[in-house]
Amino acid sequence: MILWNERQWRREMLLCALVFQVIFLIELVGLWGMIVVDPKVHFISYENWSWLCQEWQRPAWQHNYFTQITGTALALNWVAQVLFWANAVYVWLHRERFGHSRLAIAVEIVLVTAAALAVRWYIKYNVDFYRLFMYAIYPELLMLLQLVWVLKKRDPCAEKEETATTKRTSLEKVLLLLVLVLGVSLAAALYRLYAVNPLGSMFGMYQTEWTDGAFYNAQFFDMDQYCLEVDDGQRTKFSQGTYESLGNNNYLLTDQATGESTLITLGHRGFYYYYAPIDTVLYFTKRAP
Repeated sequence: MILWNERQWRREMLLCALVFQVIFLIELVGLWGMIVVDPKVHFISYENWSWLCQEWQRPAWQHNYFTQITGTALALNWVAQVLFWANAVYVWLHRERFGHSRLAIAVEIVLVTAAALAVRWYIKYNVDFYRLFMYAIYPELLMLLQLVWVLKKRDPCAEKEETATTKRTSLEKVLLLLVLVLGVSLAAALYRLYAVNPLGSMFGMYQTEWTDGAFYNAQFFDMDQYCLEVDDGQRTKFSQGTYESLGNNNYLLTDQATGESTLITLGHRGFYYYYAPIDTVLYFTKRAP
């Protein structure tokens, strides 16, 4: 790709931007009903959480393919961002041909990023439910900026330059490749650190996936109190008591009725709990703070 001439680069930039507009519209219109519970990007109220648990009926296709659809959408968002930054490096190295200065390119990227952060902040605290397309807000804005770049009229002076000047020098090729490699490596390293980082606090509401004909819910309160229940159409508590931190993200749950204690370890998204009546280890995922 780094050996392409200017026309091929512009064609690739235009095609990527247009394809992602189609993907974003599919998520916005066709998948509007896909509600995603993700405490990292959205704080859901207790009222809305109760509505999700007790009243909302997810369509069958969402229940069956939710993980696959969400994973594909997140992967496409990462691909869009990698392509944008690769193209941004090209625009930066050949800014005269796009009629941009270094300052203009930097300001445009900063403004787009600030706008995306502002929208995400608003969604995190002021929107009832987080929907699938909201993950794509930042890459969507980046692709819109890329579309503006590629459709912008070229500098008349640049049109008169010789064809030979459109060829990439060896230094530019090496620099572009280095930026791509470093960018992907940095993203992978940051994700790896993020994936192993524990939640830090037990407080909140947790739920398992559909297991053995029921959902299992857990609530941990401020005053070191907890409650575990099974929801199979009727919500029944099976453990209630106190919890205490043992350090290193380990917590001891003590049932107030039986006095039995259970050790759990808080992970990145939740915790595991052995439920003896069905001889199964349940994984509780945090759903709300």
